[in-house]
Amino acid sequence: MLFLDELREVRSNCTGTWLIWGDFNLIYRAEDKNNSRLNRRMMNLFRQFIEDAELQELFSQGEALHLVE
Repeated sequence: MLFLDELREVRSNCTGTWLIWGDFNLIYRAEDKNNSRLNRRMMNLFRQFIEDAELQELFSQGEALHLVE
């Protein structure tokens, strides 16, 4: 949760388009998990962050990228 709070703070200080690239070790969809142990609370928090930051998922050679305009 601290990581998402930090990203929210960074986003609030950025104007214009920004790009987030990396492996966050967070998922927002059950189908992204390779086993059945899901932390739905963290999934919902990450999904809410994506919505709040108006991120859009882009794909580049199998890796997900998130972009906001």
